[in-house]
Amino acid sequence: MKVIKYAILLSLLLGFGCKKEAQQTQEVVEAPLKDYSSLMQVEKGKPVSVMLTSYSTTLIADGKEETRLRVAVTDSLGQEITTAQDSIQIFVTGSGSLKTETGDAFSYGKDSLGNSYAKAKLENGLFNLHFVAGTQPDKVKVEVKSGKLWPGAHEIHTIPAEFVYKTPTQDQLPKTTKPIDRMIGADVSWLPQLESRDRKFYEKGEEVDAMELLKMHGFNYIRLRVFVNPENEKGYSPKDGFCDLEHTISMAKRIKEAGMKFLLDFHYSDYWADPQQQN
Repeated sequence: MKVIKYAILLSLLLGFGCKKEAQQTQEVVEAPLKDYSSLMQVEKGKPVSVMLTSYSTTLIADGKEETRLRVAVTDSLGQEITTAQDSIQIFVTGSGSLKTETGDAFSYGKDSLGNSYAKAKLENGLFNLHFVAGTQPDKVKVEVKSGKLWPGAHEIHTIPAEFVYKTPTQDQLPKTTKPIDRMIGADVSWLPQLESRDRKFYEKGEEVDAMELLKMHGFNYIRLRVFVNPENEKGYSPKDGFCDLEHTISMAKRIKEAGMKFLLDFHYSDYWADPQQQN
């Protein structure tokens, strides 16, 4: 009889536990996505630049495909000013057209050089519109100006309408069992410049080598940038030539001696890795 009582009691406890667990499971909900946009926004401020964002920079030149454009103005810290009401002028150079979010046509004007532009005005710090590709493949420049502010611009490439996007088949994707370890890294291309200015690095009051310091704190990958002729007058490092081949090889040896791996980022003579625009 006692056995039966214990069995009943145990079943009740288990049942209660399962029911409680089920209730808890049902109550689990996904955490809402956090909006971090406010970190780069400010209600008021002095506008310095126009910021243009294109949600796509490659379109089919079929006269139909389009992408959304977003315009804002920013202060000296790059923060969007959410109350801005600035008037803007939108210039398009190349095959393509603009339309408002509602599909209405723009009102147009001309600058002192005779260039046509679409007229618009920010509302609550923003203006959204759409760029529609033309029927001719082209490299289209969209530029937004506002008074004496630094303009914002994007280059949008339109490709032939008969272009077909290709997707690899499974047999074209060879299987690999190559292990990929956890990667924690940093770009320290500036290190030789800092060290040339007698900058020192310390750990708990004791001077240490920068590479060893990174290794001590769990870093296992280092990225380096290498430039073509960085010593040129308009190069990355005029006269000094930092980030050239010689400096890069020297840094690579230090990385290896510290027991870390490295990634090499090839640049041209300009400040940025931009193959279609070199200064």
